[in-house]
Amino acid sequence: MTAGATPTEELESIARAFPMRDGRGYVTGYYVYRRGINSGREAGPFATLEEAETARDAVSTMDTLDIVCGHVFTSRGTIVRQ
Repeated sequence: MTAGATPTEELESIARAFPMRDGRGYVTGYYVYRRGINSGREAGPFATLEEAETARDAVSTMDTLDIVCGHVFTSRGTIVRQ
């Protein structure tokens, strides 16, 4: 979130930056996750699959990394809806 931005400004900014929506109108993006013993989110969200693939390929790891689609959250932890 940009310093000094209102919650409404943050929502609008995220909605503009991420073009994808799920069937209910919630904003979605791509995340890079580590699969295996040390599983967890590695990076994201990204607005496009290409951005997520670039981030995944830049990570130097012996673990397998997956790209998944999921909701984008505000800094307060709420899901963004258009």
